[in-house]
Amino acid sequence: MVEPLPTIIFVDDEVQVLDGLRRSLRKHRDIWNMVYLEGGQAALDFMRSNPVDAVVSDMRMPVVDGASVMAEAAHRHPQSVRIILSGHAEQEMLMRAIGSAHQFLPKPCDPERLTDVLHRLLNLQCNLDSESLRHLADSLRSLPSPSKTFVALMAEIDSPTSSAASVGKIVETDLGLTAQILRLSNSPCFSMPSRISSCKQAVQLLGLETVKALATLAEFHKIADRKPELQNVVARLAERSLSIGTAAARIARLEKLPIETVEAASTAGILCHVGTLVLQVNDSKTFNAAMEDVEKGRFAVPDAETNRFGASHAQLGGRLVALWDFPSEIVEAVCFHHTPSGTLAPDSKRTVDVLACVHAAQFLVRTLNKPDMDREEMIKRGLDAEYLAAAGCLDRIEAWRDAVVVALKDLQEGVA
Repeated sequence: MVEPLPTIIFVDDEVQVLDGLRRSLRKHRDIWNMVYLEGGQAALDFMRSNPVDAVVSDMRMPVVDGASVMAEAAHRHPQSVRIILSGHAEQEMLMRAIGSAHQFLPKPCDPERLTDVLHRLLNLQCNLDSESLRHLADSLRSLPSPSKTFVALMAEIDSPTSSAASVGKIVETDLGLTAQILRLSNSPCFSMPSRISSCKQAVQLLGLETVKALATLAEFHKIADRKPELQNVVARLAERSLSIGTAAARIARLEKLPIETVEAASTAGILCHVGTLVLQVNDSKTFNAAMEDVEKGRFAVPDAETNRFGASHAQLGGRLVALWDFPSEIVEAVCFHHTPSGTLAPDSKRTVDVLACVHAAQFLVRTLNKPDMDREEMIKRGLDAEYLAAAGCLDRIEAWRDAVVVALKDLQEGVA
């Protein structure tokens, strides 16, 4: 049976804008079913009686604006990808759409950029909603059960009025999380002129998303407290996650990426093995069998996990991180940190992004004991040359390795 093409609706009150989109996206008719709707009310009517996989809407429209279209799409088609195009919308209008839109793009938007964003988000949604992954997630007996502190922290971070002071105040109610955050912020990685002694200072330094990631990771320590036999496993994976987050942030800084991208790379690196933790907590016997398959050279790690569980730790982690409401670029990096080229559309080109930083970081952390490995051997061992080449950074991998070695040495000195 042939799978139906994903349905994307484009919404704008200006006919000429819709005509321009129709012309620029015509070449994608073989992969997407594209519907062009004039005005927000037409979009609401269409969504009431038709399946929708993605919505791309103008923000400023009379009667029914883009925020209302996004809210209806989120209500009727919660799995849909939702993108706002906005050239001069008022801040208040954008705030209304923040909860239901996945991404905001400028208007007019370069067709190649719009196509790339749609491809990535639809591809991510397809991976997170696969039948095998849903079956695995439904079969799990134990998932992190958020504490009151965690729930309060997530709500405060997501609040439009949150600040370093308000977030730091909540962090301070959890002694374990406070120690973890202060330890990281005082690492030589950040080269601070004086010691960070308050959670407010630490939150200002690390950024809200990194604090959110650390809080998520701390929930797994609570599982280990209830299951002493897992304490060493959780501790090792937490330390590895912190190393990957540190390495990804150092790579992003080396590439002079915006501070928001540095923070996102750190966050995604910290979270990229939450799926591993969940698999081990729920079925350590099957997980160990999968790792034995890897040691015997039968499979790479994601393939071994998929063979045993039906999905990999990366896919499972991506699904969980999406449920925990992290931004799509972080979800994508967690889901594809082993196989980033799985996100590439034909002939697509990328710049160095969160996914590239996290993929390289997890590979370099994993192979630290082989400092003389050449690029060809790296590729044989799992470095995704196709993606890094598309991002124009494959020739930077040796410089990245040197930077990661220094970053992890700084981290160890800071947490010793």
